[in-house]
Amino acid sequence: MNPCVHTPGGTSVDDVTGWMLLSVVSATAASGLTGGTVAEPLCWLVVITACAMLLGRPAIRWLMARTQTPQAATGAATVVIIGCAAVTQAMGIEASFGALVGGLLVRTAGAEAKRGLAPLRSVTLSVLAPLYFAEAGLRMDLSALGTPVVAVAALCALAVATVGKFTGALLGARVARLDRRAGLVLGAGMNARGVIQIIVAGIGLRLGVLNTASYTIVVLVAIGTSLMAPPVLRRAVRRIEANDEERARLQRGKDLAGVS
Repeated sequence: MNPCVHTPGGTSVDDVTGWMLLSVVSATAASGLTGGTVAEPLCWLVVITACAMLLGRPAIRWLMARTQTPQAATGAATVVIIGCAAVTQAMGIEASFGALVGGLLVRTAGAEAKRGLAPLRSVTLSVLAPLYFAEAGLRMDLSALGTPVVAVAALCALAVATVGKFTGALLGARVARLDRRAGLVLGAGMNARGVIQIIVAGIGLRLGVLNTASYTIVVLVAIGTSLMAPPVLRRAVRRIEANDEERARLQRGKDLAGVS
């Protein structure tokens, strides 16, 4: 089985787990380091997860099924995402985690409803995302890299982050009885931090957990690993022969592209 087929799913689980841990850490940092403040966000996470799975999914499917136009689907999805963010923030959990939950709920809607979200997706990718990354870049202080300690720390962080991901992927491949080449593909795909790490760094800077130099290092690691991923992934994939499952998946993609 080609591991590339399953990498996105594994990344999603990794991201959701990271967001849950981030919510606990941010709530703790915002209210003080006591046992009670750690237990409270953990309890809220359980409540949010249970409500999203048991009540949220059927409610969102019912709502999105009744949107007849792209404008209605976009409006409903926006209200759901902002509403979830507001609820989690009121609970003392990071608002970004609520937005993530809202997005995952909207994603469970039917294919017809998701097609109606194309305008929202276009605006997000072409306008909102570039503005967010521009704002994140303005917070960086590249002059901090002129300090030897900061420069060495940035290189060490990049090395540890990359080696850690590849080591974990190779060990996971060994446990799953995949060969070393498949482990390299998994490591290349999982190594890119990108959006999630930049968001986490921004939250850490806002909470005072990170200073400007630390924030700059984290963002540089995110950028470096993201730029590193495509060439390493292409080189690693070339060494793996496509099996029947992978060829069937590629053919389905070509057929769908031909239909659209």
